[in-house]
Amino acid sequence: MLSSRDQKSIVIAKYFLPAVLLLCLAACNRNKDASAPAPESANSTAAATPATAGDTSLPDPCKLLTKAEAEAVLGEPVRDPEPGSLGGNRICDFKTVTVHGGVTPYWIHIAIIREQQQAWDAGKESFQKSDAKNMQPVDGIGDDAYFLLEDLDIFTKERYVNVGVMKSVDKPDHAKAVQDAELAVAQKAIPRMQ
Repeated sequence: MLSSRDQKSIVIAKYFLPAVLLLCLAACNRNKDASAPAPESANSTAAATPATAGDTSLPDPCKLLTKAEAEAVLGEPVRDPEPGSLGGNRICDFKTVTVHGGVTPYWIHIAIIREQQQAWDAGKESFQKSDAKNMQPVDGIGDDAYFLLEDLDIFTKERYVNVGVMKSVDKPDHAKAVQDAELAVAQKAIPRMQ
């Protein structure tokens, strides 16, 4: 039996891999155009763009939630938000100052990537077939949303938004606390997206 973390990794890989492949194919097709400029050298300023930039036309997830709101959701002080990117998405992590169990802080994770309706629908259908018992629809957030394992996945304005929260790990109501926290984050963040 796979652990929750392994199941989550498989789900993320199944969902993000097609999106990353589509982005790569689009980039390859653009480079095949004979009128396209030659690729920039490794010494160019474009190559020096920080990895945390991601798709700059996407909203900055670190601006969708305030530090005070993150502290309210997690129930304790948090560090400054940590931006990042992977495969064209934009990521922001809010982590608590306190490390729990001597291993990890509690955290809020927000990731945003461009998504077409048909890709969202195909991914959702795939999860309904393969993991329906771990999928729970959520009304009133974005255009479509559902909990899958311990994450809240949202489709809004042709964007896929993933909200994850880690808190109350040693509490009997852990699953409910996480879902309530993810909803609280989404209710603040989604209306702020441009």
